[in-house]
Amino acid sequence: MDGNNRVISIGSNGQISALDGQLFNASTINGLTVETAVPSGAIFTDTIYIHPSTHSADMIVDGTTNKAFTSTEKSKLAGISAGADVSVNAD
Repeated sequence: MDGNNRVISIGSNGQISALDGQLFNASTINGLTVETAVPSGAIFTDTIYIHPSTHSADMIVDGTTNKAFTSTEKSKLAGISAGADVSVNAD
């Protein structure tokens, strides 16, 4: 960096290029306002996601083939014998 806050680098072909200042003392970066300096080693806890080992069944969304059942529906289905038929006998 030179005395005018310019970053100096040497290109692959030996040419010297300068990136004009405002890089190290910028009040905005990519159009966003810089409010405060971020300390070295800062941890951004609002961006850390920890995936839970279990999920509540309440978050399951019915798909076209898989459906979530209520406890009442599960009890009713559990009471139906394997191989049961819905045929109605005529009187």
